[in-house]
This record gives sequence, structure tokens and C-alpha cells, in this order.
Amino acid sequence: MWSGSAPLVHLSAKEQIDPARIAAVFTNSRKVAVAASVARAAVTFAYDNFGQPGQIVDDRRIADLGIRTIRFANNVRLNIKRTDFEMGRVNFVTRLAGGQLALPRDKLGLGMMVSALSALAATGKHSFDDIRTLSAGRLVTPGVAISDDALVSAGATTFGDLGLQMKLSAAYLTDPGYRAEAADQWSNLLPVIDKQVSADPSSVAASRLPTLLASNDLRFGLTPTAELMKRNLGEARSSLAPLIASAPIEIGIVGDIDEAAAIAAVAASFGALPARTLAIPAYTEARKASFRADRSPILLTHAGGADQALVGAVWPTTDDDDYRKVIGLQMLTAVADLLLTDRIREELGASYGVSVGSLMSGTFDNFGYVTVSSIVAPDKADEVDSAIAAVVKVLRTAPVGADLLDRARQPMLETAARSLRQNGYWLGLVGEAQTDAAKLNRPRTRDAVIRSITAAELQALAAEYLRDDRLQRVRIVSDKLAGKAAAAR
Repeated sequence: MWSGSAPLVHLSAKEQIDPARIAAVFTNSRKVAVAASVARAAVTFAYDNFGQPGQIVDDRRIADLGIRTIRFANNVRLNIKRTDFEMGRVNFVTRLAGGQLALPRDKLGLGMMVSALSALAATGKHSFDDIRTLSAGRLVTPGVAISDDALVSAGATTFGDLGLQMKLSAAYLTDPGYRAEAADQWSNLLPVIDKQVSADPSSVAASRLPTLLASNDLRFGLTPTAELMKRNLGEARSSLAPLIASAPIEIGIVGDIDEAAAIAAVAASFGALPARTLAIPAYTEARKASFRADRSPILLTHAGGADQALVGAVWPTTDDDDYRKVIGLQMLTAVADLLLTDRIREELGASYGVSVGSLMSGTFDNFGYVTVSSIVAPDKADEVDSAIAAVVKVLRTAPVGADLLDRARQPMLETAARSLRQNGYWLGLVGEAQTDAAKLNRPRTRDAVIRSITAAELQALAAEYLRDDRLQRVRIVSDKLAGKAAAAR
């Protein structure tokens, strides 16, 4: 039935390999005796019955937002929003409170390891191969990730697969496997990560810069490989055990779903678990983070071509508690982006673009920053530094013109309008509709806040935060030029 050439072997490698050697290895492999595969017994899903489905003890509606909030007798919270944005599609997020805040500070990189290996580590009763077999032809997402404040299982599924997804998420969150096959992958994964994060200036900025900006707090950015190599799944087991046993659980479901079916799916899985605590610990000490006090320029290197350098400027701000300030800083950065794009790209011809953004933490108290960065040829770096300084000075000195303000405001309004028709936007709110209910007011007021921000407010924000005495300069150059760059500085 299968005709054509002799077997073709393809090998891709950086080093040159003799074709005769490949042929010899292949020929020898055909001499190895193989046994017929042994038929395996059909795998039965071990998490199909968590016990008596949970009973609802609190059931409310937030009418104007179309959100239904439910609490089961075991204190598991469920929030549902039915939409018709994507027919047949359901987005979900399950959050077990704690996350990075609850992990021991002397086990750096534990969260990253768990996030990377969770799917493969599987569950106590099933290997990853079992789970792939059991979920064949179904749209489900295995594994969990550790965020700043929760263990999270999230993804997209269908109406018909939601019940299986909830049981699978409950299994991963409450009975993780910590399997040896996942542990074996960790040492193989680290060298690959190490190469990727140093490959170009953007990768270095994403992986190493957050740590330095947060006063060398290794909860931010990518934990150094030397520390990651110390981590193991035994540490994960002992560190996560208290959270798995009783930490609060909240579930958000958004999409093309029948409410009764969603409730039944959660009642039969998370709702049937032993009782959970209701209050989330304050984690007061863990929520502390601080921007670096040393304002000497940060100079980093990347392993890419010598023709690329990143010029950056960073100013500390605050957390996201004040929504008007959140919107104001977003608009200020949008204005700065327009001015810098005009100046850097069109006047200096120094870069294809500029990136300006505001990060305001929802987890760490009083922590956030505004960043400006541009990837340029090294000989243009000083010009771009000067351009950034000039634009920021303009923003501090006088209110921007009405036309420029409208150019920044209009895309924000359009983005806000589009997001109201997107499951992903709503999931971010619905997922914590009970534990972070204050933020539910944001979609109600967002449009009005965007429209009401004035040029004078933007100038005041620039004067408050984008000051020269708060500026942190950043330069990331190729390691092939690092010596010259250091000498020049």
C-alpha cells in the first residue's frame, strides 16, 4: 500500500554530520529486535466522582453587568457571565488563592518550575499520557500556573466539555502528581530557557530588568538559572500542600453557556470538595515591593547581533488602586508614544518604533512604573536618550494640545468599546467578582473616565512621576560591544 523511495532520514543540527554516519546508525537500528506492543487496558477517569455535588448557599445577580455570583456550602465561589461573542466557546479560570505571595521566599523560582512542569507532572491518579488519552477529541486545558496571588487553571473549552474541564482542573489543583517524568524535564529545559532569555535585547529586558527595577527582588522577572537548578518537585509538594488543603477557590466562567449547566459542572467537581476557608490571608509582608533606590544607569548585555541596542527609561509610580490614575497614566503614555514615535522614527530615523507603557501592580502595594524603550543601532542610542528626555520635559512643562489629546484618547475609547464584546476582558473581572468586587465598577465608569481626563491632569501626572530625579536609565547592548560601551560611559 505504501510505495516510493527507500526510507528518508532527516537530521537538523548546527554541527556538520557525515551522511554515512547517519546511514550506519539507521542500518544498525534495524537490527535491534523489537517486541510487539502489549495491549493496554482502557483507562478510566479517576476523577469522575468527587462525591455529593455541592449545594448553593448564596446566589445573587449583578444585573447591569450580567454576572451571577454563587457560593457553595463548602465556600467555593462561582461567577458566571453568559455571552454570545463566540458561539460554542466557553472561557474559564479557576483560582486557588495564594500563588507567589504564599510561596517561601527562600525557594526562588518555585513558581516558575511548577508553572512549567504542571501539565506534564499530571495528577496523583493519572500520568500525562493517561490524560491525553482520556481527553482525546475533547477541548480541555491540563495543568496550572502560579500567578502573583493564585494557582490558576485557565483556558477555553466548549459547552459539552465544560464538565470534564472542571473535573480536570479540580484534579490538577487539589491532587497534583509531581511525577518523575516531569522532574526529568526540568534539567533539560533550563539550558534552553537560558539561551532564549539572552538572545536579543527585548528578551533580556523582559527577563532580567524587572528584577533589577524591583530592588533585586527575584519574584519579579526570571529567576537566575543557578537558583532554578536548585528547585525540585519535592519542595513544590511541601510548599503547596497547605494551599491545596484549604485555600479559598473562586471560579469564573464566561461565554456561550447555559447557567444551569455551568453550575452543575462546578457543583460536581469543586463544589463537592471538602470545605475551604472563605477569607484570603492579607499577606501583608509578601505584598511589599520597592523600586530600586540606586539611580545609576543599568547596563545589560544580550547575545544577539552587535547592531541592536535597547535604550530605556523607567520612572516608579504606584499600584492600581486609584482607577482614575490608572486611566490617566495609560493616556499619558499614549501621548508620549505618539510624540516619541514622531520624533524617533520620523526625525531621527533611529528605530522602527518605540514602546511606552504603564505597569501598575494589582498585587504588590504602591508598586508600578512607566517604561519607555526603543531598539536602535548602537550609534543612535545617545540621540534616542536625548529625545526621550526632551519629550518628557514637554509633558511636564505644559498641557498637551487638544488634537494630540484626542489622538491618544480615541484609540482608548475604541479599545474599551471592543473589549466589552470580548470574553477575555470579562473573564478578568468575572474570575474575581466576589473576592475583588470593587473592580466591577471599572467597566461601568471606564468610558466616562477616559472622556473626562484633561490635558492639565496629564501634565500633573507627568510632573508627579516623570521627574528627572526619579528617572532610571537603561541600556542593553550586544555582548560583542559591552566592553566599548562600558568604557564610553
